[in-house]
Amino acid sequence: ANVDTQEAATSNSDDDNANSDQNIASSQSSQYVDKKPRWWRQHAGRRGTRSQRAALARMSKLGYVIERASYGDELDLVDMFARRPRCACEKDSNEDTECISNTRNTTTSTDADDTKEYWLEIGFGRGENLLASARINRARCYIGADVHQPGACIALGRMEEAANTNTYWDQAMLHGSARAADETSSRVEDATFKPYDNVRIYCGDGIKLLHSIPAQSLSAIVLPFPDPWPNTLSGHSKFRVIQPDTLPCLERVLKCNGMLYLATDDVAFDEWCRDIFDEHGKERGW
Repeated sequence: ANVDTQEAATSNSDDDNANSDQNIASSQSSQYVDKKPRWWRQHAGRRGTRSQRAALARMSKLGYVIERASYGDELDLVDMFARRPRCACEKDSNEDTECISNTRNTTTSTDADDTKEYWLEIGFGRGENLLASARINRARCYIGADVHQPGACIALGRMEEAANTNTYWDQAMLHGSARAADETSSRVEDATFKPYDNVRIYCGDGIKLLHSIPAQSLSAIVLPFPDPWPNTLSGHSKFRVIQPDTLPCLERVLKCNGMLYLATDDVAFDEWCRDIFDEHGKERGW
């Protein structure tokens, strides 16, 4: 009987400890932590090569790169896309050498169309999906945000080549007549529009960028296969992009009936996101 009592007491103690650990983990993972571990920063936060950084500098000068926003500043999306980026082959002029400013200007271009759709893709990698979407939907305005500088520079290099050749970058591996037909459709005949004039790149954390985006201004947010951070035993879940405190930030910048597209191939991360979405919906009465 004493043994049974001790086993029961031990079992209850283990359950209490497990519940306590779950509560601690839940409280620790309720907020998004943008400062990643040192080992992650050494791998994912490394600088691009010299040629990649040169491409970043050139595209920044031409107007394709969004500068880092200061705290409290707000992006003027209409004015940002109303100013057409220059092509590298164009001559410099005093009027066209400014990079994209983060702050909302006091005067907005009268030619800007504030009825356009603005899409944000967080974690675009090397830009395959971002550039393909911008090519298919030229009337939309796309913002790509990624902390990985080498990948962002590769996307900017593809955009630079497309602007100089007046031909969209082709990610498809096509051959023969299919490739010839695709190359023909990739060329831009409109002299007033350069490939990827509707794309701007932000080299930084897209979640932090949300604080600088005006409320109810985005038609859609795309999260293509974000890092699932599967090692939950080490507390890595707090680094996941979907957290209870990030959903209100995503919701704030989306228009009414705006869409959030999330793709993942990790089962644990999928369940994690569904639980957070369900809880957020209950709080909103959905």
